[in-house]
Amino acid sequence: MVQQSSIKAQSWSIVLWMFLGACILTGCGFGRTVPLANGYECYVDDFVLIRHPDTDSSMVDEVAELDMQNEVVFGTREDWRSGDFLGYFIVNTRTHEVQLTSNRSEWTTSIEELEITERNIRWPGVFFHGFGAWEFIKVSLIILIPILLIFFGIRALARHEHELRRQKLERL
Repeated sequence: MVQQSSIKAQSWSIVLWMFLGACILTGCGFGRTVPLANGYECYVDDFVLIRHPDTDSSMVDEVAELDMQNEVVFGTREDWRSGDFLGYFIVNTRTHEVQLTSNRSEWTTSIEELEITERNIRWPGVFFHGFGAWEFIKVSLIILIPILLIFFGIRALARHEHELRRQKLERL
């Protein structure tokens, strides 16, 4: 009996390690990027920032919400650890000009000067199309199901072999 419970504990341990491996292989926990105008991108991981890949440096960090119109990216910033509001930003991707301000009226005036008529700033996650939660689940299952079938097949063979040995010993 002790041996069977030990085998069950090991089996579940192996299954959990396999699932962790599947998560790592499918990119769980890795940052994603959303392309913006003129080669800029919004990088999302545990934090959100706007960068230009040619310089590989952050143009605006700690982005909370954003929108893009007429080659201009604009939105709000906040400290992700504390949730404190840090201010507003505007990135003109055509001229590479970055404006950071904590004054809402200054931000609004600058946006109007750039002929932006509609402001619909949102959390950056809404800009992701493609590899979302359902795709992660599908890929995980595609990887995990064959691994589990192999694992449980080997486990069933081991049990069968153990049973044959037990029966052979009983006959002796």
